[in-house]
Amino acid sequence: MSALFTPLKRGSTTIPNRLGMSALTLNRSTKTRANGGAGLIVSEGILITRQGTAPGIWEQSQIYGWKKITAAVHEAGSKIYAQVSLKVSQRQLELMGRVSHPDAPEQILSVSPYLHVLAMKR
Repeated sequence: MSALFTPLKRGSTTIPNRLGMSALTLNRSTKTRANGGAGLIVSEGILITRQGTAPGIWEQSQIYGWKKITAAVHEAGSKIYAQVSLKVSQRQLELMGRVSHPDAPEQILSVSPYLHVLAMKR
């Protein structure tokens, strides 16, 4: 059997195989994807603050919906990874400065060229 189809254990979590399904568009991280054989499904971006009609988790009522999605994916035998994000404007980034954890190594550069420019301005 190929290693691709063997379980992967990290800490207390075991992913049934090494096939991952990344987020495509809204509402694609469902039981259908798990039934297709993906061991790990990545949700679409879930915002922690209200931003238009984007999916979020800033209110208690939204947690119920995400619990239903998570339960359906788990029922199909897969795991789900929540892609949680904080969407901010470029101006907000300039005002906030560093947004990483205080213990994060400062020498690691962001993949965003915009953030490289901000770091060089300091």
